[in-house]
Amino acid sequence: MKKINKYISMVALSALAMAFNACTDECEREASPVQTDGLTAYIDFNTLTSLEFLPDDEQAFEVKIGRQLATETATVHITAEGEKFNVPQTVEFAAGETEKTVKITFDIAIGTSASVKIGIEESETYIYGLTEQTIKVSRDYTWVSAGSLTFSDATFTGAEEELVVEKAKEGNNLYRIIEPYCEEGAGIHVQFTLDDNNNAVSLLPVGSLFDLGNGYQLYYAPEQYPNYCFFTNEGDSFNFGFLFTDNGSDLYVGSGSFVWNKGYPGK
Repeated sequence: MKKINKYISMVALSALAMAFNACTDECEREASPVQTDGLTAYIDFNTLTSLEFLPDDEQAFEVKIGRQLATETATVHITAEGEKFNVPQTVEFAAGETEKTVKITFDIAIGTSASVKIGIEESETYIYGLTEQTIKVSRDYTWVSAGSLTFSDATFTGAEEELVVEKAKEGNNLYRIIEPYCEEGAGIHVQFTLDDNNNAVSLLPVGSLFDLGNGYQLYYAPEQYPNYCFFTNEGDSFNFGFLFTDNGSDLYVGSGSFVWNKGYPGK
């Protein structure tokens, strides 16, 4: 049987090789047309689509614009969609220049994000280049250590582990538990707030889906589902309830708890 299989395999490979050679001999591939007119401008393919900034960082980033035909001076027009962004409307190329750097500034609040879609005017694009790109920017808080806690997951794994907790330096009594549900290094943290007396106020975000990094999204909406969505504490012992989904529509009930062993501000 092994010899028969080997023979069949050799015959099949030979047939494939013959078919490929025949196609190579008989089918001539047409060359892609060369663009010889227009400004042939494009956005650098290496442009990052997601950027993070700290509170003290300048709210600005750069994007490279290139062109293929560079024998003459040219003005390339840039389009932009994004209210919180200041994008130059034109880029000036000198004769011989093939690349220019465009500085884009923005103004968003700490702890928020926004997106801008930039593009090259349609009549000035290079047909083989990147003609538009959406870029998301986030302005994060400055996070400082707030100790550690014992986190109990009663919903997904039943596991209990020691996790780091951090506080936003910029105020608002905002804290986050480092990676309670995702794999280490994924960078998905669960945020919560306390009042001025260090009592539980809310999990965040409220009223929108939040990716937990484990295939599920958390949905915390206490006004809509008060029986399932809650965040309470007795001293350094906290309990919380939430809804979750794996498809954005079907909701299931979840819960968890943690004891803030080290660094609890109420002590």
